[in-house]
Amino acid sequence: REQTIVLDPIRRRNMTVRAFAAQYATGEGGASMHAKTPLPPALLHDVLLPAAFACAPARHHLLDHELTWGHGRLSGAVTIGAADLLHCVISGEQRWLLWSPEHTTRLQATDCPWSEVGGSGGEDGGGGEHVSSVDPRAVNLEAYPCFGEVEWTEVTLKPGDCLYVPAGWAHQSDARGRILATSLTIDAAHRSEPTVSHGLDLLAGCDGAGSEPDVESTNEPAGVRLSQCSFRNR
Repeated sequence: REQTIVLDPIRRRNMTVRAFAAQYATGEGGASMHAKTPLPPALLHDVLLPAAFACAPARHHLLDHELTWGHGRLSGAVTIGAADLLHCVISGEQRWLLWSPEHTTRLQATDCPWSEVGGSGGEDGGGGEHVSSVDPRAVNLEAYPCFGEVEWTEVTLKPGDCLYVPAGWAHQSDARGRILATSLTIDAAHRSEPTVSHGLDLLAGCDGAGSEPDVESTNEPAGVRLSQCSFRNR
């Protein structure tokens, strides 16, 4: 079955995975070509997750998965998600900017426009993303002073690196050149505070008391495969 993907937010054009792969391989897509899509079923077995996902409760809170794939310049919008995010780079490099919850209130002030996409949250904890309409590639600080009044953290992810972003944190990513990465969204409705410590508790390894793997282990030390996990929104 052909799976439809969505190209980068600038063009917002839909096409099949087969068509994207053909254009990507031949260069017909141009100097910059990116797609974001749920992982095709045929690739689920090829993606390894951190070892913590072999244990409850983390695997019981998984919501969805996404593949970022492309080459050239890719700048994502500044986003505040209602779900926790685990983003892992397979190939290429990405720069991420992060704003903690103590600064997101200022970012969401009336002088900085935002829109809500993906629903209003609810029991699945995966809706209600807030997305800024400010172009992250050229922020006009006179028009949008909120971005110049808050502190941020910058992180560069290289192949094999993963970044955990708790719900309520603002984040923005930028890639240049080839990029291949996967993202997982994780239900945050079971907790009330968007703190790093809560996220680390959720991803605690299997060596704690009462934490036993609930899937068959793979031969690789890195963890379990995506095909061994269930996702509430899939």
